[in-house]
Amino acid sequence: MKEIRSFRGITAERLIEALKEVPVDTKICIEILGDNFPAKQVKECTYYDWDNGKKAAEHRGILIG
Repeated sequence: MKEIRSFRGITAERLIEALKEVPVDTKICIEILGDNFPAKQVKECTYYDWDNGKKAAEHRGILIG
């Protein structure tokens, strides 16, 4: 399995590639991390590129927060 040491700036493609190697019945071990686990939700989001204070491009993504 590919090891991901930091999620800062990770692309969905890289995360998906790592998750493809994990058996589909694998449970995510957030219970042992409790309240110290930084990710509480995953949801779709829209973000924008800005150019001189104006929206230049719109992108769809996921927000892990």
